[in-house]
Amino acid sequence: MHEEQILIDHARNYMQAVNAVHRKYIPLYREGKRDLFGSYRQELELVREHYLVPQKRDWQGGLFNPPPYSEAEAPNTVFQAELVSEKRGMVTVLTNGKLDFRFTLQRRKDGWKISSIAERFHSPDRTVEYQWRWTDL
Repeated sequence: MHEEQILIDHARNYMQAVNAVHRKYIPLYREGKRDLFGSYRQELELVREHYLVPQKRDWQGGLFNPPPYSEAEAPNTVFQAELVSEKRGMVTVLTNGKLDFRFTLQRRKDGWKISSIAERFHSPDRTVEYQWRWTDL
């Protein structure tokens, strides 16, 4: 498999895993269950441990509907990968929604890991694309 495809697969799998956790807990929250945040956070931490560069993080997160990367699941989403160096890659995810994503990845001993994520808003026709802004992991 080409290195660029490995980068794309890692970013896509991360987004799908995060969305799956949100989709699991959204109906429970709607049913009025409020004691679910401990298990929700634990599952999200497992996803982060698998896909992200290990580092101490302040907990950032909430239960989002739609899930945070749902726009990237559309069939016409474009994934572009660039191998910047032997140990650094970038994946840009262009959606037809209003939000694009950019993942920076680092090659580690255990494979590629996401080190940062940026997002930018754009108009539906893409005549206006705002600057990338880094998000909390």
